[in-house]
Amino acid sequence: MKFLFLVFLITTQTAWANKIIERFKEQLYPTYRPCFDNSKIAYKSYELHYCFVKGATETLYVISPGRNESGLKYTEVADDIRKAKHASVLIIDHLNQGLSSHVVPGTQKVHIDDFNEYFESTEILISKILKENLEIKKVNGVAHSMGGYILFEVAKRAKLKFENLYLSSPMLGISTRGIPKPLATWMSSLLSNIGFAKNYAFFQGPYDPKPFSLDNYNTTSKERYELSQFIYKHHPELKSAGSTFGWVNEVLSKTSHVVENLKALQNTKVFLFQSGKDRVVDNEIQNTVCSKLEYCELIRNEDAYHDFINERDEIRNIIYKKIGL
Repeated sequence: MKFLFLVFLITTQTAWANKIIERFKEQLYPTYRPCFDNSKIAYKSYELHYCFVKGATETLYVISPGRNESGLKYTEVADDIRKAKHASVLIIDHLNQGLSSHVVPGTQKVHIDDFNEYFESTEILISKILKENLEIKKVNGVAHSMGGYILFEVAKRAKLKFENLYLSSPMLGISTRGIPKPLATWMSSLLSNIGFAKNYAFFQGPYDPKPFSLDNYNTTSKERYELSQFIYKHHPELKSAGSTFGWVNEVLSKTSHVVENLKALQNTKVFLFQSGKDRVVDNEIQNTVCSKLEYCELIRNEDAYHDFINERDEIRNIIYKKIGL
C-alpha cells in the first residue's frame, strides 16, 4: 500500500511538473535576477548580493535561504508575500551562495572561518536597508535551515528587532549521521587545525545532481526539487555545493551555545516548523530552544522532509498560513 501511494504521489506531481519551473522562467527570474545583479554590499574582502523590493506597507520580510541555496530559489516565497501582504521583501545571498563571494574563490565549497561573518554581514545588510527606508517599522524573518540559524543569532545580538521569525527546519544543531557529537566535534576541530579546514568534509563534495526520488533528504515535492536543479543547470554561476571541515567545525562550535543569551528574543514571536523526517538538522535541539523562549510555537509535520518551506503545497502551506498568506 505504501509503495502504491509513493507511485501515485510521483505520478501526480509529474503531471504538473512544469508549473513551478514555468513560473520561475516566465515571471520570477526576469523580475528578480536584475535586482540581485545590481544590488550588493562590500563586506570585508567579499561581495554580498541581495534583492530588495519596496512594498506599500511599513513591514519588511527578510528571506534567508539555507546552506548552498541561491536567493533566486526563494523568489516564489518572496513574490507570494509581496502580492498577499503588500510588504517589502529582502532576499539575501549569503556568503558562498548565489552571486555572493565564495570564501574559497573559484570553488563551490561552503566554507567559513568564523560563523560570526554570516551573522555580521546579514546584520549590516538589514541595517542598511532599514536606514535607507525609514518608513519600515516592522521586521519579520522567513528563513530555512542555516538561514534560520543566521536570523536567530542576528536577533539574539539585539541590534535589530524582529516582530516574528518563521523558521523552517532551522539549523540550531546539525545531524552528525550516527557519529557521537563529541567525537564529531573533536574530529572536525582536529582536521581543521592540521590543515584540512578548506577540504570537503565527509559525505560532502562538488554539486552532483540526482534524479528525484523519495530517498532524497530534502523534499517530497518533485516540482520544487527539480526547480533547484533547473536553476543550477541553466545558471551555473549560482552553484554552491558541499561544506568543508572548517564549516562543520564552526557549526558544531557555535551551535553548542545556541540556548544562551535568549533574552533579546523575549518580544519576538518564533514559529518553528519542524520536519518529522529531517535527516539534516537536530530536532531535539529545536525542542530545547523552543521550550526556553518566551514565545515559541513549534509546529511539527511528520511527513515533511528537511525543506519544509520547499515541500509540496499541502505541507508548505502550513508555513504560509502562519504568515497569513
